[in-house]
Parts: sequence; C-alpha cells; structure tokens
Amino acid sequence: RQHPLVYGAGNVGGKVAQMAAIHGLLGAAGSALDLTGEAAVSASPAALGMANGAATFMASDAIENAGSLVNGYMDAGEYINSAVTSGIQGAAGGAAGAAVGGAIGNALSKHKLMTPFMEFARRAVTGTAAAGANIGVGYALAQEKPTKAQEVNDLATAFLFSVIQGVISGYQTTQNSKALMETQV
Repeated sequence: RQHPLVYGAGNVGGKVAQMAAIHGLLGAAGSALDLTGEAAVSASPAALGMANGAATFMASDAIENAGSLVNGYMDAGEYINSAVTSGIQGAAGGAAGAAVGGAIGNALSKHKLMTPFMEFARRAVTGTAAAGANIGVGYALAQEKPTKAQEVNDLATAFLFSVIQGVISGYQTTQNSKALMETQV
C-alpha cells in the first residue's frame, strides 16, 4: 500500500530532478548556440526568467505526457494544450520570480545588506513568488479543479524548482559576467 506522504515526496523529488535536468540541457543548448556572454548578461532578468520557465515547464510536461499520447489516453489537442499551459505557467512563474527577486536584490544592494544569508532569503522569497504565480496561472487555466494533494505537490515542485533554478542562474550570471570582464581587460 502506498503511503501518501512518501508517494508525494517521491513525486516532487522526481519532478524537480526532471526539470533540473531539462533546465541543464537547455542551458547546454544555449551555450552550444553561443547564447552566452554579452547577450546573456544584457538580457533582462524577467525575459530570461520567462524564457527559462516556459521552456523548462513545457518540455517537462511534454516528456511526462508522451506516453499518454502514444497510448491513446490523450489526443494531440490535449497533449499540445497541456504543454502550452505548462509553458504559460512557467513563463508566469519566471516573470514573477524575476520581478520579486530583482526588487529585493536592488533594495538589499541599495542598503548594503547583501550577505550570503540575505541572498539565500532573497532566493527563497523569489521561489515562493514564482511558485505562486506558476500554480495560480495553472489553476486559472485548468478545466478541472485540483485536489488538495495535487495543490501541495504542485506548490512544492514549483517552489523547489524555482529555488534550484535561481541558484543555478545566479552562478551562470556570475560566470558570464566574469567572462565578459576578462575579455574587456
């Protein structure tokens, strides 16, 4: 018999790992296409957040539902609708996270309060904003209302992924800025 808490934790962990892998693959593809350096540094955080969120959530949904499409549990229209809805959710989460994270980051920098702990707190709040926007948009677009268990699962997945994505994006931005500064010296 399945224990609901263990099942939910496994489901969240699996989805976060899947989305982190997809996010990494998208980053590698961007590097291969030379979407780094000055272009990556100069793009707005909101645009990058929306693009990363949309691509990651859309790809994750498409992979997750591929079996249902192939086995006839979904038709092509449902499959595309699900992937596009997930992409819209990801874009909304990315935009909200970038807006909140940027505002908090600017305030912390302005008042000279940026420390490693405050950066962690900023990323946690950013992740919460991103998760809230992602889930809110998804539920607004959903034809069926989610169960309480699904709400908890979705919120935990979106929150954890947003925090992990923020840490990875922060590292990549630092590396891109460092590379750009080295080429200009």
